[in-house]
Amino acid sequence: MDRQHGATTLESDCRELPAGARQSWAEQELLRLNRALRVLSACNRAVTASRDEAELLQEVCRIVFEVGGYGAVWVSYAEQDPGRSVRPVAHAGGIGNYLDGLKLSWADAPRGRGPTGTAIRTGQPVASQEIQADPHFLPWRDAALAEGYRSVAAMPLLIDGVAVGALTVCAAEPDAFDRQELELLQQTASDLAQGIALRRAELKRRQADEAVRQAERVAREHSALITAALESLRLAPSADSFVRDALGTIVARLGGSGGALWVTSDELRDTRVAIDYDLERFRSGDELEEHHPGKRPQPFPLELLQR
Repeated sequence: MDRQHGATTLESDCRELPAGARQSWAEQELLRLNRALRVLSACNRAVTASRDEAELLQEVCRIVFEVGGYGAVWVSYAEQDPGRSVRPVAHAGGIGNYLDGLKLSWADAPRGRGPTGTAIRTGQPVASQEIQADPHFLPWRDAALAEGYRSVAAMPLLIDGVAVGALTVCAAEPDAFDRQELELLQQTASDLAQGIALRRAELKRRQADEAVRQAERVAREHSALITAALESLRLAPSADSFVRDALGTIVARLGGSGGALWVTSDELRDTRVAIDYDLERFRSGDELEEHHPGKRPQPFPLELLQR
């Protein structure tokens, strides 16, 4: 059930109208519902056609603003910071300056009790039907009236039952959102939330695919390096030459930021490779002396480590 702030609903007002006025009201109501249905249909197409999350958000804002004929529209996300702030991420209707000064929250605090913050906090659509009379809208009343807005509705964006943000719509007239229109706008918000979830899942899949491709590239590169090292071993005139030209390059390419060769004899089988150690410690021979008295370390050539 949606929450109404600051004014009676249109249905209750209609009962007090004479017959002719009720017919006119019904016609206007039909026009508004048709408008909301057109918005819902166009937003469904945008969910299918948009290439990424940012494009989807902006396209839905544009559709609700242009097709719906509302005064302004924006999408905001709920931040998980200590103040539970609300961050606008897309908008339409020349509302940029107005958004800059909102400083919204979804906490149960004065700046979190407007339509947007309440919709996020409760997971329910919220309408302020007459912001001039709505005490919850006091922090933003003057700015909204200056922009020509008289009513505001916010619909939560629910993903797996959690409100990750809200779709907020401003109108130039009071009592702009009756129950049926709010239901259609909430359906639009639900479709948008589904589109956001799909785009995020697609992004994770693409990132996972890229990680696999990157791992395969690294594996192929390492395989080529090992093959080259074995060839160097076959052709090397000495163990020292092999270690410097082959192992040094491999260690550096595998991420070593510093290192040294522990050459403990002329035989390759007694050679040790150290990666990411303090080169000065190796140059002093302290570490090597503990294990191989009388032997001195041979640092990798700097140009190898910087490849």
